[in-house]
Amino acid sequence: MGSNIYATPVQKLHDAFLAVARRQPRTTIVAQRADGVQLIQKSRFFRFPDLIDVAFFHIDDGHSTLAIYSRAKLGYRDFGVNQLRVRTWIDQLDADLI
Repeated sequence: MGSNIYATPVQKLHDAFLAVARRQPRTTIVAQRADGVQLIQKSRFFRFPDLIDVAFFHIDDGHSTLAIYSRAKLGYRDFGVNQLRVRTWIDQLDADLI
């Protein structure tokens, strides 16, 4: 899955992404920097933690992008949960920025 380029400054993209993340159930921001954020989201039933790292990239004054890496902290298989999470969050981000 490729990264979208957003017609928005990097700080606005950062803020919009955090708004999406804060709406997610069982999700906690564990570290925040100017260029990225790390989150943990726990599964609904067993409360297994997944780690989500996000980096924000300035392209020019009016454009930015981001990279998201989501993975299970425990176990070997995630049954597509992390990929679905990234797609869902990106869809919500896209809707918020339109």
